[in-house]
Amino acid sequence: MIMQIVATATPVTIELPTAVSVAVWTITVLFAVIVWFLRREIRNNDEAHKELRADVKKLLAGDVAWVRSLLERLPR
Repeated sequence: MIMQIVATATPVTIELPTAVSVAVWTITVLFAVIVWFLRREIRNNDEAHKELRADVKKLLAGDVAWVRSLLERLPR
């Protein structure tokens, strides 16, 4: 049954300009998705670095509870 349908189906032809247009639009959409993803990752990375800088400043200043407890154990 399926073989009869496939055998009797009319072939689909695609003109070259149409194929090129579809390929260009596909590439453009993929490129836009890549650019969007990279911009989002860079933005998220900047926020993560800000948080990391704040945490490192706290660690270096000894403003974290576990660092203070370690510093208090050290002999003077």
